[in-house]
Amino acid sequence: MNKTGIIKITIFLLVSANGMFGQIDLSLPDCLAKVRSSAGASRQIDLVQQTADLNQKVVSRNYWPQASIGGKATWQSDVTSLPIDIPNFMVPTVPQDQYAATLDVSQPIYDGGVTQALKQIRTAESDLKINQLESEILNSERQAIDLFFQMALQKNIIANTTFLKNQLQTSLKQAEDLLEAGVLDKGDVSSIRVKLYEANQKIIEATYHLSTAKKSLANMMQHPDTLFTVVVGRPSDRVKSAALENRPEIKAIMARKDLLLAQSRLNDAKVRPSMGAFINAGYGRPGLNFLANSFDWFALGGVKLTLPIDHFYSKKTEMQNQINELQIESSNLSRKDLLHQFERLEFQYRDEIEKLESWIREDRNIVELREGIQSISDAKWKAGIITTTEYLATVTDLNIAQERLASHENILTKMQALLTNLYSTK
Repeated sequence: MNKTGIIKITIFLLVSANGMFGQIDLSLPDCLAKVRSSAGASRQIDLVQQTADLNQKVVSRNYWPQASIGGKATWQSDVTSLPIDIPNFMVPTVPQDQYAATLDVSQPIYDGGVTQALKQIRTAESDLKINQLESEILNSERQAIDLFFQMALQKNIIANTTFLKNQLQTSLKQAEDLLEAGVLDKGDVSSIRVKLYEANQKIIEATYHLSTAKKSLANMMQHPDTLFTVVVGRPSDRVKSAALENRPEIKAIMARKDLLLAQSRLNDAKVRPSMGAFINAGYGRPGLNFLANSFDWFALGGVKLTLPIDHFYSKKTEMQNQINELQIESSNLSRKDLLHQFERLEFQYRDEIEKLESWIREDRNIVELREGIQSISDAKWKAGIITTTEYLATVTDLNIAQERLASHENILTKMQALLTNLYSTK
């Protein structure tokens, strides 16, 4: 690459850097809050909760009086008649056409527990749906965590490599001066220039990966632009443990179990005796007096008792409850397996955190030592005691150590965020 290429790359990086000014700092909590609020599942949860409230009100009205208005007009080919003749007495006859308008009112007194079982079913259905949606949101947050720390990693690479590039540019200027003084040859200057090209290329690649991750994260947050930059806080001392049974996936399984139990209660309630009061009032011809030929008011009221008996011989209810029991047993096994998966994931995260904390302590010691070595190497190189290759080796080693430290700190914070997400029970 010639000097023109270097100038173009430098201009590109300067423009990119200038674009960073005025950007919004985005912390991980803010990022996850935006992802949650932007998720379609969050809006669905509100709708499910509103629907659940209305369903409860609808079911509660099962004990309200049930009323209906009816009417009928009929004609029949034959009617009841008296086959006798009584002197001086007109035997009444039933008209062949009949009319009636009625008001029918029924009041449930006891429904065997059907209404209570329906309430439990509606509650379990809404809990199941809400926890399924919460699980979707947590998965979206997990994806956002991956993108967030991918951006943070690329930022660290750009920052560390930019620091290295600035150091190499200073070294290149010094090497050119030493070349003119006859202390170094052209090969030494070329070695530094190659390292500078490699640093520029690494920054360009990291910038591309940063831009790609930023676009994906902006899409998840439904952010109108990519004018934001992620800010990673220091790793926390410890992530507090929480009961994995409170994960929405586990709660969804328990809601499914509650739904099956409520369905069994409903099956049992349907075969229990039920009782209700009723009244039928109307106006018509004939009314209750079928021998009347004129229109008149009529009314009929009473109490009705219903006792289903078909379940004694069909065994339908018993078989339906057996099916529910088998599905409940399956749900218990699913809950156990899923809980074990979460426990293994928890162990994996905590083991990774403990390992990274140990590595970071060593990384910091290595960086401190590399900084001292590089400072001594710089003085020796300028004095002509060591070669340019040896000097560049110390510069590169320091950069690698700094980059490794930043990478491990970034991964540690990510593992802590993933563990927090695992414990999340929103």
